[in-house]
Parts: sequence; C-alpha cells; structure tokens
Amino acid sequence: MPIPFPAVLPDYPETVRKMDEGATIGISLRDAVYRRRLFPIVPFSMSFLDARPETSPVRILLVDDSRLMRRCLRTLLEQQGSWRVCSEATNGREAIERAQQTAPDIIVLDFQMPGMNGLDAAKEIRRLSPDIPILMVTLHMSPQLEDQAKKVGIRGACDKGDINCVVEGVDTLLHQGTYYPN
Repeated sequence: MPIPFPAVLPDYPETVRKMDEGATIGISLRDAVYRRRLFPIVPFSMSFLDARPETSPVRILLVDDSRLMRRCLRTLLEQQGSWRVCSEATNGREAIERAQQTAPDIIVLDFQMPGMNGLDAAKEIRRLSPDIPILMVTLHMSPQLEDQAKKVGIRGACDKGDINCVVEGVDTLLHQGTYYPN
C-alpha cells in the first residue's frame, strides 16, 4: 500500500519531478518507487486585483517664482508614484487663485517670492481653504521662519535644497502629520 503522496516529499529524496500537465512523480523510498499522477497546473488569476478601483493621484499645487526650481520640484514630486502637480503658480497672489480653482490635496509653497511672500499667501489660503495642508520650502530656513510658519497654520517647512526633505515633508503632510525637521 503506497504512502500518501504529501507525506513522503519532505522525508525522502526525490528522484524525478516534472511539473508538466499529466506528469508523474517518482520517489525513491527504500527499494520501492511510488508514482502518483499530478493534477494539471491551473493558471492562477488575480483578476480581483484588476477589478479594484484605481486610486486617484495626489494633486499638488506647486508655487515658486523660479521656473527652474518649479521644474525640478515637479520632476521630483511626480517620480513618487501617484503624485501629480495639478497646477503651478509664480507668486503668492497667483497661488491663492490657483488653490481656489484647482482644489489641490497639498500645496508646496516657496517662502521668498515677489509681490506676496509665502507666509502671506499661506495665511490667505488657510482662511479660504483651511483643510489644504501647506509645505513651505525655502533656501533661507531659520528657527524664526519656522515659528512664523507655525503661527500662520503652515503644517510643514523645509529646505528646498534637500530633496529627501521635500519628499518626506509632502508624505508626512499627506498622512495628517506636521513636518519641521530642524
């Protein structure tokens, strides 16, 4: 009487194993060889994964007076899977308008811009849309600037020259946190 198939695989050396449809397995078991027909291999389908709803991309409003810096930040942010820059602005007044028009999920806002700086723009955006998180980026980060940003309601601030800092900041704010690394 043959030993049940699954019981012999772990304990005895396998001499022949073919996984093709209709194959048999031969196992050396002392002096006897037991053979058992395998069931055909059935392709596994993960169609339930295909049926799940697509998540919409994170919409980012990018505000900086430097065209080169906007381009660099856009490239960096859009490399992060489902993050998309939905609009850009070059100054504080334009940022306020675009925030109202596009309703972004998050705003990445430069501090030093002509006309209206990032703090003043953030104050107005927070008044009009208090639920949109704002990450202020600047090359001129200081403890005093961080304190002013917190008072205005900006949820994060970092040095825009530090690529990892910008990505971490956006990710933290998207997960309802605050980000002040210094």
